[in-house]
Amino acid sequence: VTVKRGEKTVLEEVSWTLEPHQNWVLLGHNGAGKSTLAKVIRRELYPLQGGRVRHFGREGGSSWKLWQRIPLVSSEGNVLHRVSAAGLSATGKTLVASGFEAWIGYAPVLEPQQEEKVLEWMDYFEVLHLHSRPANQMSAGELKRCLLARAMVNNPDLLILDEPFDYLDRATKIKLTTLISSLERTRFVLIAHRLEDVPESATHLIRLEAGRVLQQGELDWVKL
Repeated sequence: VTVKRGEKTVLEEVSWTLEPHQNWVLLGHNGAGKSTLAKVIRRELYPLQGGRVRHFGREGGSSWKLWQRIPLVSSEGNVLHRVSAAGLSATGKTLVASGFEAWIGYAPVLEPQQEEKVLEWMDYFEVLHLHSRPANQMSAGELKRCLLARAMVNNPDLLILDEPFDYLDRATKIKLTTLISSLERTRFVLIAHRLEDVPESATHLIRLEAGRVLQQGELDWVKL
C-alpha cells in the first residue's frame, strides 16, 4: 500500500498481513505514518493511490460494519472535543452505549441485550461507578477505560489503540495493560512512539520512519 497527500508520500509500499492470533504494535516517532496506516486498516483512507486492502478475506463492503469489527480508541482529548462540538453532554453510560452508533457520545434507545452489553463491559473495565458522571469530569484513565468499553460492545475482532497510555500514571497504565491483555478473543494493533509503551502481550511489531517500514515481524523482546 502507498498513500500520498498531495506530492508527499506518507506511506510507501507497506505490505502487511494480520493473523487472528497476533497483537501488533506500530512503533515510530510523530509523522512516521502510524496513524495513516491505522486509517488504512479501517478504510478511512479510500480509495488508495496504490495497493489493495482486504478485510477478513474480502475487499469492499460497508465501512460502518467494518468499523464495528475494527473500532478505534483515540485520544481522550479528541473525544471530548467531538462530544462538545456536537452539543452533547455524555455520561459514562451514554459514552459506552454510543458504541452502537456511528457518532461518539450519542446513545440510542437500548434494546435489553444492548443494555446488558454496556453494563458487562463497564464492569469489565471497572467504570460502573462512572455511569452518570459527565465525560468532562473524568480523569484521563477513567475516560480511556470508558472508551475501551465503548469499543467492546459490538464484540470486535480487532482494536486499534492510538497511544492508549499517554498521560496516564504508572499504576493506571499497568491496570489498563492488564485489562487489554486479558481480552479473550479480541486482538489489538497498538500505536506507540516509545518502547516502554509496548505491552508484553504484543506479539509482532512494525517500526516506521517517514512512511517506510524499517522493521517488521515477530517481536523479539531480547533485541528490543
